[in-house]
Amino acid sequence: MNGRSLREMLDRRPDTEAGRVVRRIWLARGYEAAVRFSGPDLYVEARGRTDEGATRRIRAWVSSEGTIDRRRMRAFVNACERDDAEPHVVTLGTAQIADDAHLPGVWEFDASRLAVEVRDAGVEAAVRALEAEAESTAEEDASENWFGEPVEDDGDSEDDDETDEEELTRRDAARITGKYVVGGLVTYLFVESLSDAVRASPELRRTVREATTPLWSHVPAMPSGEGASDGGGGVGTGTGTPDYGNPTSGERVENATAIPYDELAADAAANAGRNVRYEGVVRSTVEGVTERGVRLAVTPGPNGSWSDEIACRWPSGRLYEDAVRFRLLEGERIRVWGVVRGATEATRTERSIPLVEVVGIASVES
Repeated sequence: MNGRSLREMLDRRPDTEAGRVVRRIWLARGYEAAVRFSGPDLYVEARGRTDEGATRRIRAWVSSEGTIDRRRMRAFVNACERDDAEPHVVTLGTAQIADDAHLPGVWEFDASRLAVEVRDAGVEAAVRALEAEAESTAEEDASENWFGEPVEDDGDSEDDDETDEEELTRRDAARITGKYVVGGLVTYLFVESLSDAVRASPELRRTVREATTPLWSHVPAMPSGEGASDGGGGVGTGTGTPDYGNPTSGERVENATAIPYDELAADAAANAGRNVRYEGVVRSTVEGVTERGVRLAVTPGPNGSWSDEIACRWPSGRLYEDAVRFRLLEGERIRVWGVVRGATEATRTERSIPLVEVVGIASVES
């Protein structure tokens, strides 16, 4: 057991581990408790009976970073009132509640108050054991991308006790290959600067697109090996994948809507199956074994900033590679159509975010 106080130990926990602590408290009190993710947020749901025999339900929102503003707090309280649950908010680390977001009826817990609850439930020893377990297994967990696929180790790790002879051999090899590395670096920097220049200028992007369009007519269409879409030619209202036609046409689909991000992130599972469209900026791209995708920031902010990410995915080979005539680069502004499929799985390094199965995609001129 380390020398840190219980309050300090709790204040250093990420929200995923803090959620396990809150769950442990309610289990010790005889409640059924589970940790769940909804959009980017983590909750602990607990249900049990009071000493008087009445049913009691608690929903604890656990956060270890960022500021909970009044709008988000109000949405959380409204959801709790709808589900007849007591609203609890646990803020640890750098997380805080905005001055105007302290609403009546909300139970607020910081690290000090949570430490009191831990001791009151008699689970301090178990909580300290959770910390030791988390520290001992942190290096053993396999890394995954947000498709849930393992990220392979590159096998380049070296022991710290290498001999001087091995280090000299490595330096000799570096000198031999240095000229090739420098040449490759210069080429890379040139291509990157050229790419940045094209991305920063709508006129250049349009010129490049127009210049490359004739080449597409000479590229044969490659069959994807998949059947026709269940959606036919229109947009369905069920959970099947609709067909919006040419994904680069930018055609507006009447009943594909942009669900407000707060509503979608608060309960992505409840919105599963809804046809949506979003416009935003590409934050990152992912290519898996069977799927490809992007993280798309969909809420514009001041000074050209964007926030609130959704995960967009589609099957590899059916990314409309034969139809999309622009590159999916970080910072590219695009529009997507698709179907909500719940939320991504949270990992140690990434939170859960809404997941959209994409069926249409188009570039948007900045």
